[in-house]
Amino acid sequence: MLVFLLVTVSLVLLNSAKQKRIFILHSYNTDYAWTRGLNFGLEKGMRELSHGRVNYDVRYYYMNAKNIPFETDADVRGPVKQAVQAIEMYQPDVIIAFDDIAQKFVVAPNYINRPGVDVVFSGVNGDETRYCSSTRGDEKVCYNTAVNVVGTLERIPVASVVDIIHFLRLENPQTLASAKHVHFLLDESITATQDALYLENQDWQDMAFSVSPPIDTYEDWQNYILGINQENVDFLLVDGYRKLRVDESVTTHNTAEQRIYADPLKVARWTEANSNIPIIGLNAFSSEDGFMLSVGVSASALGYKAFVKASNLIMDDHPINSLERVDISDQYVVAINQTAMEQRGLKIPNMLQVFARATEHFYE
Repeated sequence: MLVFLLVTVSLVLLNSAKQKRIFILHSYNTDYAWTRGLNFGLEKGMRELSHGRVNYDVRYYYMNAKNIPFETDADVRGPVKQAVQAIEMYQPDVIIAFDDIAQKFVVAPNYINRPGVDVVFSGVNGDETRYCSSTRGDEKVCYNTAVNVVGTLERIPVASVVDIIHFLRLENPQTLASAKHVHFLLDESITATQDALYLENQDWQDMAFSVSPPIDTYEDWQNYILGINQENVDFLLVDGYRKLRVDESVTTHNTAEQRIYADPLKVARWTEANSNIPIIGLNAFSSEDGFMLSVGVSASALGYKAFVKASNLIMDDHPINSLERVDISDQYVVAINQTAMEQRGLKIPNMLQVFARATEHFYE
């Protein structure tokens, strides 16, 4: 009996020693459709890439940055400390980090060139040179030069946005034939600000592109929408609307709390109802929130790709320098809110409708 117990314990310890650990760090929480999409892709990767060659354990961590402020050092200190502590306790072989908050505040300052851990970043709106750590002598090492970092940049598909506008013009010649001016709306989030910088430097073909100033509060947002109705704008592009400040009491679990940011569903539906200008969301979930039409990066494709990279890294025969260091998102989703389109009196191009239905992004 004693021999059996010793053998069993030895096998368990041996298995634990060989088991690889993957820490999945999300900037946001699962109340955000984007995060759920990333997890869907991760889980698909786990199912398809499961094999007997390597045992691995996975741990998820959510920083919840859409629901709490991340504007000041005081805002950042507590959530970042907790995330780093969770990583240190887990001692992962690979960190998969999603979106800008996780890179800027947790991974780049603490895990660039860290021995024993590799990093897979994804959903990053900024350039890979923006995420850096300081070494001795204040020399910076960034994602683009780090020896332990690979990942995927998230980029808004501008050419696809332009194509969709062309389709809408052809389908609705009486109302949209001369539509040429697109205007980008943004809140004060890091993501939206970086997207604005990216969009300003893209080829908009026959379109004129302009951008709003970063909008701080929901009241400011409402005033801006009502004001721009009088301007010479043909389409509004909407990206960040989840960090609009508001000061109102809400009841949650029988207790009164102060809401920091406006409910994004409320923002989307108010904006769609009160804007005279057709709106295109730049995230697929924006049409689920209420906007008439959206085109955006596929979150599930990013999640899947991130797990593929991590799976390669935990294999002894796949060193990090054998992987493509940085690539760009290449799969996109079109989403349609049929009710919102009909209320605007716009016809839906058949090709877009077929695509949206095929990917389960058609909302009736």
